Amino acid sequence: MTNHFRIFSGRSNLPLAQKISRKVKHRLNKIEITDFPDSEIHIKLKESVRGRDVFIIQSLSRFANHSVNDALMELCLILDAVKRASAKKVVAIIPYLGYARQEKMITGREPISARLAIDNIVNAGADGIVAFDLHSPAIQGFAKVPFDNLTPFCILVDYWRKKKLKNAVIVSPDAGRARLADKYAKALNLPLVLMHKGRVKDKVKIELVAGEIKGKIPIITDDLIAGGSIINHVKSLIELGAKKEIYISITHPAFCGKAKERLSHSAIKEIVTTDTIDVLPEYRFKNIKFLSVSSILAEAIDLIHKEKSIKSLYLANYL
Repeated sequence: MTNHFRIFSGRSNLPLAQKISRKVKHRLNKIEITDFPDSEIHIKLKESVRGRDVFIIQSLSRFANHSVNDALMELCLILDAVKRASAKKVVAIIPYLGYARQEKMITGREPISARLAIDNIVNAGADGIVAFDLHSPAIQGFAKVPFDNLTPFCILVDYWRKKKLKNAVIVSPDAGRARLADKYAKALNLPLVLMHKGRVKDKVKIELVAGEIKGKIPIITDDLIAGGSIINHVKSLIELGAKKEIYISITHPAFCGKAKERLSHSAIKEIVTTDTIDVLPEYRFKNIKFLSVSSILAEAIDLIHKEKSIKSLYLANYL
């Protein structure tokens, strides 16, 4: 199998790419990525891809001295290089899809940035896209190529099952995550608590909590944390009588700004997340537990290369 496909990685999440390569028993193929003095990115494939299936691993997240925009441009350049080198099929493996939170117009006179990012990826040469836990699953409809939205549901559920927390509840931080939170609650046989948040002058305000929280251990589930606004949920839960032993379960650790300061709150016992983003050193604080999605992505690569269904990797099969 190793003679029939290629795996390249951009620079945004090389540790995850290395884990995936070990899982599929295929080394990462050689690529040279350099920055010119004027900050332009240059790509050079060091191995032939002619007639091969090619998988390109790149999270659209910040990495050392580079922005999300750099990660996106780097991915597009690699796609273009591979396509021009006569690859048979090119699949973009995007563990974290930056711009996914900008999937609609809120006030008008603004772009649908998620659509534009995906258009650029497809136009650069992607014949397929594999992503993880999209902020809105409807984003899949933006692409005119096969677009698979995978989930770390099985990994996170297994972790919480082994944790065996007593008197715990699953908490959805807003209405948008209620459906998935309900699936976690059913899989773990735990009660569900729903929170509703609003924004006042760009500040998050908790307006409603539905469900019994007094004396309970909350497990807050969400797709990602960025600047740490979830601390408002933590404080609200404590005010309502929850135990000062709060767990947070997310897919994407998109930490920025004052996230470290806010999420070091004494009531937050543990933040459980995945390695879809290679977190910058300054945000690797002590109460974070990382679980790897490498096994799921390795299986996806194997199945796609063999032209088999990846239905087995979807959420419904873990319920």
